[in-house]
Amino acid sequence: MNANILILTFDESVNVSSLSIGGLTFSSSRGSSAQNWTLNGGNGSLYSNSPSLNQPVITINLGYIDSNWIKTLYPLATSNMTTYLSVVFGSVLDMAGNPVVGIRSLQVTAYWADVTPPQLVAFDLNINTGLLALQFSETVNASSLVVSKLVLQSNQSYAVPFLAVSNSSVARLLQICRVTLVAPISNTSALHVRNLTVDTNPPSLGSFNLDMNVGIITLYFNETVRVSTLNPATLMLSQYAYYASPNATPYSSVQSYTLTGGMVQVPVSDMSGNAVVPLVNGSGLAVSNFTPDTTAPDISFYLLDMNMGQIVLTFTESVDAATLVIPNRVGRNATRPANAFIADTTNPQLLSFDFDLNRGTLHLRFSESISGPSLLPLGPGYPPEVTIVLLDADLNKIKQLKWLAVSNVSTLLSITALAANDTFQNPIVPILQQNATPVSLWTPDTTSPVLLSFAFDENTGVLMLTFDETVPISSFNATTVTLTNLNGINYTLQSQPPLQGAALSPNDSIIITLNLSTVDLNALKILPPLVTSVNNTYILLQANTVTDMSNNLLNTSNLPLRVSAYTKDFTSPRLVAFDINVNNATLTLYFSESVNVSSFSVSQITLQVASNLTVSSYQLMANQPPYPQGTVTNSPNGPVVNAPFGNLGYEHH
Repeated sequence: MNANILILTFDESVNVSSLSIGGLTFSSSRGSSAQNWTLNGGNGSLYSNSPSLNQPVITINLGYIDSNWIKTLYPLATSNMTTYLSVVFGSVLDMAGNPVVGIRSLQVTAYWADVTPPQLVAFDLNINTGLLALQFSETVNASSLVVSKLVLQSNQSYAVPFLAVSNSSVARLLQICRVTLVAPISNTSALHVRNLTVDTNPPSLGSFNLDMNVGIITLYFNETVRVSTLNPATLMLSQYAYYASPNATPYSSVQSYTLTGGMVQVPVSDMSGNAVVPLVNGSGLAVSNFTPDTTAPDISFYLLDMNMGQIVLTFTESVDAATLVIPNRVGRNATRPANAFIADTTNPQLLSFDFDLNRGTLHLRFSESISGPSLLPLGPGYPPEVTIVLLDADLNKIKQLKWLAVSNVSTLLSITALAANDTFQNPIVPILQQNATPVSLWTPDTTSPVLLSFAFDENTGVLMLTFDETVPISSFNATTVTLTNLNGINYTLQSQPPLQGAALSPNDSIIITLNLSTVDLNALKILPPLVTSVNNTYILLQANTVTDMSNNLLNTSNLPLRVSAYTKDFTSPRLVAFDINVNNATLTLYFSESVNVSSFSVSQITLQVASNLTVSSYQLMANQPPYPQGTVTNSPNGPVVNAPFGNLGYEHH
C-alpha cells in the first residue's frame, strides 16, 4: 500500500496482454459484511495496469482511482488480516491460452503498510462563502482534521500578517485512513492559494445593545467590519421600526434621534470595502439589550408570614410589580433578617397517594413540605411529595391479604397524627380508617415470582421452597416438581396433596412447605445417586408450578437450582408388617421406607410361634453355601421385600 503495487504470483508464466484487471476484487474479510473493491483497468495514472513481461510473477500498478478508493473503504487492506483477493475465472490466460482458475477470497501473502504521509498539494479559498478547500496527494480521514493547525499567511514568510484558523470541535491531527500523519508545511514555505474568491457580500447589522446608564451602543454585524469607516451620523434611534414623519400617520408622533459626529461618508464597510446593508424606514432593528438604569431599588422592610405563605416587601421607591423576579437562590451576602415574622401554625394534610404493587412503592402528596422519622423524602417529586419504598416483609404481608390493594377500589389509606410533621413541627391531620382516602393511581403487580432457594430433608421427606414474594398455596402444583442430579436421573413427584399422605403448609407465604407422600419419598430413595447429598440435589419447576397473588406465572429462568440446605436420612428402616403365603412358599416384608435389597440378609430372619423366643422358632437360611437350597429374595429396592422359601425352609415348616 506504500507504493500502490499489487504483485501476483502464478504457478506458470501468464500472458500479461490477456490480463483483465476488472476481474480482480479486494475484500476486507471472507464474510458477507466485508468491504469490497473491484479494480479498474485502463491506460494512464488514473487506472490500474501492469508493466510486467510474460512470466509467473507480474506487477500491477494501482491507479489513482483504485488506490484512493481502497484507502477510503476502511478497514480494507489495512493489514494482512484485512486483505483478500478474488479472481474471476479467465481474468488472465497462460501462454497456451488456458484461462486462470477462479479464486475466492485468497489472503495476502506479503503486505506492506502505507507509511508515506499525505501531502497538501493545493488549496482554494472563497472569502465570499467562507469555504477553504484542501486537496491532498491521497485519501485522508476528514474526521481527523484539526482546523487549528491551519495558518493563513499573506506571504511565505511567517513574519508577515497571518491568521491561525481555529475550531474547537475537532481534536486530532489530520490523518489518512491508514492513521499516518499528514506531511507538515513549514511557515517559511507556505503553499500559495490556487483559486481565491474575494468577498463581495455587504455586511449587515444583526442586532444591537443600548446601555443608557453608560451611554454605549454595541453593534453586532454578520462579519468583521472596518471600524475606521463607521459614521455615527448615519445611525438613528427610533421608538418603533418607523421613524417620525409629518405624513406618516399613525407614526407622526414617533420619537426618534439621529446621532451626531463622524467624518466618514460611508456608514460602515467590511474589510473588503463592501458598504453595509442599510436599514430603511419601516425596517428598523429592535434593540437586543437595553439598560435603562443601574441604580436598583432596595428593600427597606419585609414581613414573612409562614402561616399564609406570603412575603410583604416595602421598597425605597416605586417599583413595577410585573417585573418582580423570584430567583431560585440568593447569595449569602445578599440575605438579611426579616423585620417581622409570623410562624406557621397550619397542620399539613395528605392530599392524595399512588400505590405501585409492582415496585412496592407508596407515593404521598402533602399540602406542604413535611419531615419526620416515619416519612423521608426519597423522591421523585418536590418537597411536598414523598415516596416510600416498602420493605419486602410489608409488601409480602400486603400481598398475603387476598382482598387488599388488588385494585384501585380496594386500595385506601389512613394515617395517624404521628406519621409526620411539617417543618414547624405541626402534626399532620389524621385520616381515620372509616374515612380512608382512595388511591389516585394504582399499578398492578406484573412481575413473575422467582424461586430463590429450596431445602430438602430426606429424613422427614420435607421439601421447603422459598420465593421472592408471597404465593398462594392453592396455586401450587406438586406434580410439576422435578428433582434431578443433572446427570440424567430425574424424578417428578406423583402425589398432589392431600393424596397419598402428601401435605402442604396451610398459609399463603413466601415459603411453601411440602411433605412428600410415602410413595414419592420411597421412589426417590431407590434412585441413587439422586438426592443423597448437596451435590446431586437440584430442582426443576414449571411456569405453572405456582403463581403469585396476582396470577403471574413462575419465572423459571434461574432453574435448575441446587439445594441450599440438605438433611441426610439418618433414621433406620423399621419392619412394620409381614405376610406368609404357605401355598406359594413366600414371605413378604413391609418396611417403613425403601430398603437396599442387596443389603438384605435372609439368615437374620427368625420365624416364631409366639413373641416369646423360648417357644418353637426357625431361623431362615440364605441361598449360599453351605445351603444351596436356602431362602432367597429377588425383589427390587423398595419398601416391600418378597422372600420365597427355599426347599429347606419349606420342608422344615
